[in-house]
Amino acid sequence: MSAATIAIGLLLLIAAVLGLRYYMRRLSSGCCGGGDALDRVRPADANPAHYAHHVRVRIEGMRCLHCVRRVENAFNSRPGMMARVKLSAATADVYSVEPLEEGELRSLIAHAGYAVQELIRP
Repeated sequence: MSAATIAIGLLLLIAAVLGLRYYMRRLSSGCCGGGDALDRVRPADANPAHYAHHVRVRIEGMRCLHCVRRVENAFNSRPGMMARVKLSAATADVYSVEPLEEGELRSLIAHAGYAVQELIRP
């Protein structure tokens, strides 16, 4: 075997090992790199009928259950608010006792690491 063949083989082996490490990390921590599972923040009141205001938000960038947990926790940790996220639809149903300000919704979602694509007021 020539030195060039050995060098190419070593480079391919290194690339395969690095790719496998990356893949294994993604399997265990989700796409957003969250190592350990996030603790779920439960809303004070989980019944949507008890909230006067509702907005459906289409969110860009959610890819895994860690993403869902981050968005839900952003809203569920606030008094008088609750969110339910549907990963398959990339939406969050946000419920609130007080009227929902668009700026506040965008800010909470941005702070969680995502972007609002659209607000739908049913």
